[in-house]
Amino acid sequence: MKSIQDISKQPIVEWGGQPVITTAQLAEVYGTTPKNITHNFNRNKERFEAGKHYICLSGDDLKEFMRVAPERCLPSSTSIAYLWTRRGASRHCKILGTDKAWEQFDYLEENYFDRQEQKRQAQPLTLQQQIQTIAKGTDELYSRMDGLEDKFAKFEQDLPLFPEDADEVKNALNKKVVEHLGGKDSVAYHDQGLRQKAFIDAYRELKRNFKVSTYKSIKRNQKKQALEVISAYRPPVVLLDEIQMVNSQLSLSLEGGAC
Repeated sequence: MKSIQDISKQPIVEWGGQPVITTAQLAEVYGTTPKNITHNFNRNKERFEAGKHYICLSGDDLKEFMRVAPERCLPSSTSIAYLWTRRGASRHCKILGTDKAWEQFDYLEENYFDRQEQKRQAQPLTLQQQIQTIAKGTDELYSRMDGLEDKFAKFEQDLPLFPEDADEVKNALNKKVVEHLGGKDSVAYHDQGLRQKAFIDAYRELKRNFKVSTYKSIKRNQKKQALEVISAYRPPVVLLDEIQMVNSQLSLSLEGGAC
């Protein structure tokens, strides 16, 4: 079986932009034979997914791989080859299920699959790479700032009305109720009980539309809708009839006085 020092010194085999390991290498690391690796794979094919756990090479792909792969990676007589990804190596480790296999898989990860990334991170960045990294970081920073601004704007709009906006809503509703009462000079307006009834109904209708306990809890982004609700507000028929009846008393009294 190859020791961890051996696998750490072997050239990393790559295909499709990711490190892979051959069946022979995998067998050596796990202390088994290529035949056993192949046998386990054939018995558990449903657990392996092509492209995710392994890559099967043949024909022109195999020729290209053997051309660019490290020397003696595969025998020259090979007609079909299986390359195992990190996930594929992990799956074989689970199938073997031995303590040694698990131990070797940890070593395999650290000293083979992760080696390329570790080497890349250890290398100092060129000036161009530094500029690209800074540019990427700046773009990400601006993107996050834009996202935060959008979230803050939404949060701000979800807050209750500003005091001045609440006053505007209140004044609009009061004005609407006074109009329905017939103005401030009307009998209905000076009838305290009727006036109170009219205002209570109007405020209740406004709060019902926005499911709030007070008009001041209406959200900032709902101010326009609140003003539209107020503009369209009309007291119930029974209340309008009462207002009309009270206001008509003045007309009757004036007519009686004229007689």
